[in-house]
Amino acid sequence: MADEKHLGLNVDVTSKVPDVLITDQLRLRQVLSNLVSNAVKYTEEGEVSIHADAAPLAGEMVELHVAISDTGIGIDTNEIPHLFEAFTQADIASRQFYQGTGLGLAIVRRLLDAMNGEIDVTSAVGEGSLFEITLVLESGKAEQEVEISEEPVVQHRMANVRVLVVDDNKVNRYFLERLLSSYEALVTTAEDGVMATRAARQKQFDIVLMDIHMPRMNGIEASHHIRAIPGYENVPIFALSADAVSRDDVSTATSVFDEYLTKPIDEALLCKAMQSALQSTEPRTADTEEMIGGKPAALVNELQKLFCNDLIQQVSWIADALGNEAWEDARSQLHYLKGAAGVCGADGVYETICSLQDAVKSSDKKGMRKGISGLYEEAEILCADILGNAD
Repeated sequence: MADEKHLGLNVDVTSKVPDVLITDQLRLRQVLSNLVSNAVKYTEEGEVSIHADAAPLAGEMVELHVAISDTGIGIDTNEIPHLFEAFTQADIASRQFYQGTGLGLAIVRRLLDAMNGEIDVTSAVGEGSLFEITLVLESGKAEQEVEISEEPVVQHRMANVRVLVVDDNKVNRYFLERLLSSYEALVTTAEDGVMATRAARQKQFDIVLMDIHMPRMNGIEASHHIRAIPGYENVPIFALSADAVSRDDVSTATSVFDEYLTKPIDEALLCKAMQSALQSTEPRTADTEEMIGGKPAALVNELQKLFCNDLIQQVSWIADALGNEAWEDARSQLHYLKGAAGVCGADGVYETICSLQDAVKSSDKKGMRKGISGLYEEAEILCADILGNAD
């Protein structure tokens, strides 16, 4: 975007910044991405500069300082105290031509709070802006990183392996379909147990990935039906669930499953379990594309856009269920949303859902009111950030 606007983009990292810093890479990446994106978006001419410096502290700790400055339109000093509030955007007349970014800054503040970091802003209308973040981090050893990075990441091809993915959540289905297709598997999806049973009768699959909680027919019932179909007596069936149910609990409830995995699904664990069950995969060298939270960055972006398409509506349904004291509906809808939030890395939404689930479980109505309010806030922040950046 800076190239398209013919802006200068300067990056200066002093020698005081260690080569390796131990931190939450995903959170720090999003903080810097949002701040630099805002700087570029609100600058029509001139440049955007990124300056990083560090000061040593006790032991292996350092204080990292990162400054992002621009020559853009600037911010009214009266608006700066409210700049990081959710749903607030500086009321500057000239900004009517730009996409709103106040919500993106709310995310920055929340991420930095989670990392025990700080952010300061210096700005004036027509004079550009300076955002400075401070983080206390532990320094690592460069040679350790080199040793790890030089080890090839071995994955396994699943060429022509026929996989049936069963999940009522479209985000989960899309993630698993894209993931397994990248391993050359042949993927068929079904939205519930009824459709899964029908698909299994029509076609022989090599492995089945089955969500446990689904409408019409749940995963346990569907798996028993599939087991009864000729040819499926020994086909591996993996149980998938967003609930923290232990493997022993599932085994006690039914012996129909060969493996149990919790959502959000860990790609490495899933592939290792599938490799063990199938015993017919071939090694391959992993792709070297950019990763976010263990998933390809492009896939994460697609998942988050898909998740945001009807997220606000989903939250409204949960609010209605709580208001009507339809506890079972509320639990079901929270479970549905929780799995998708975990898969696409919507951490704020995921954590708020967990708190809301606890409130529902303990019949804490005050906690429910606080939780649904927080869920609306997290959903609107995420949607504004994801869908806004897509424009």
